[in-house]
Amino acid sequence: MATPTLTHRHSLKKLFKWTQTKERNYPWVLALIAGSSTTLLVYVFEVDISETLPSVLNALVVFGAITSGFVGTSLSVLVSIGPNFKKKLIRSHYIHVFQNYLRSGLLAGFLLAFFSILGMILTEFSGVRLVTIVCTVALVYCFATLFRVFRIMLELFAIPDTHERS
Repeated sequence: MATPTLTHRHSLKKLFKWTQTKERNYPWVLALIAGSSTTLLVYVFEVDISETLPSVLNALVVFGAITSGFVGTSLSVLVSIGPNFKKKLIRSHYIHVFQNYLRSGLLAGFLLAFFSILGMILTEFSGVRLVTIVCTVALVYCFATLFRVFRIMLELFAIPDTHERS
């Protein structure tokens, strides 16, 4: 099923119906697929990234911090846009979905940074394999969640100011 667009009167309702049924779960599904693939690579094919893992973890900490900062900054920009956007969001009755998206985007960035920092500590004491799997899952979850946040922001900005409740 293709993602609905805002082409007719009830398209916003269709967008959020699609969002509530399918899009809510795909970050976790993609993260589990990535974790399974990484497990296969690390344990079955014995791919070794122990030499590059510290620099990768460092980059993941930076990426997680930047994404959390970006979502937080975008939230403050949205609040400062003015009353028209806030009214439009409240009028659409989907402000809670939007809040959940932003919350999950912030959480995903924090989780990525946290697991990467934890991975830096654990690579000194235990195997690299588990750290690689956990950080891959966190990275894919972060990407998928940020995609949701960006997509819903773009869709909300596409709602005309004259949008009437149906």
